[in-house]
Amino acid sequence: EVQTERELFVKNADAQLPLASLTKTVTALTASQYLSMDEYVSVTRESLSVEGESGLVLGEEWLVRDLIDFTLIESSNDGAHLLAESAASKQGENTEWFYERMNEVATQSGATQMYFINDSGLDVSSSTAGAYGSARDVALLLAHATLESSEVLGGSSSSSKTFVTRDGAAHTAHNTSGVPSMISGARISKTGYTDLAGGNLGVVFDAIPGRPVVAVV
Repeated sequence: EVQTERELFVKNADAQLPLASLTKTVTALTASQYLSMDEYVSVTRESLSVEGESGLVLGEEWLVRDLIDFTLIESSNDGAHLLAESAASKQGENTEWFYERMNEVATQSGATQMYFINDSGLDVSSSTAGAYGSARDVALLLAHATLESSEVLGGSSSSSKTFVTRDGAAHTAHNTSGVPSMISGARISKTGYTDLAGGNLGVVFDAIPGRPVVAVV
């Protein structure tokens, strides 16, 4: 329960496991500290080089607010890498610097077992995941975001949404989770899946109006 920090049900909460695309919530939160929601970023060849195709086109200019929402709803690996790359570049740094900032954001939320190797959560190899953390870590992170940064992750609860780039191209994102359409009062929703992680889910919803609860599986 977000406001009281009361645990309603706990099982295997502290095992450090692969995070898969739950990673993208931290990517979005970190990027929002270095990029203005109202500035535009341009799709680069580097951002398109990661695994997965979500429809981004080289040279398109995206409003950061829209790119964050698109990345979370669609679980776009391209979008996540573009956010990381753009935030790092603005600071004159590379993406390795950004991953260290992701680790700091996680620690500030109270997470003790989160560790990021990349911005998407994609497996690095057959034995190494792109990010690690526990269910408790994810719960703490999402609870903290609900209280402090709800505008950054709030778009993730949309079932679908159409975005228009600066040059007029339309992109429609469809949520990788059915949770927003099934649970009334969904605030944040993010799924993940990789070979190492299997499937996972983090969601914040109002159990009753004004009483948000975090569930992590």
